Amino acid sequence: IPVIGYTGSALASVACYGTMSAVCWLWGRKYLPIPYPWTRIITHLLVGVGLILIIEKNRPDNDTVNLVINVVVPILYIVLVAVLEKKKLDIKII
Repeated sequence: IPVIGYTGSALASVACYGTMSAVCWLWGRKYLPIPYPWTRIITHLLVGVGLILIIEKNRPDNDTVNLVINVVVPILYIVLVAVLEKKKLDIKII
């Protein structure tokens, strides 16, 4: 970690948390299986990553526009997920 600085500590944290998540998931499958909706989980993950990549690739030079995009797009994504998962969440959406 001292050779690459903060990047090394961030990568070490990601590796640690990833390993803990994988072990918890594997043990959970063995002792207490939960039927996760993997297709929906992966779809939401890919859409979120896709939005990030599209925003980063087409970032305008104007700081104000960047600020608006960085605030509005996550809110729209959360609203989209809430609308799509409305039946599963069992919440009242305006």
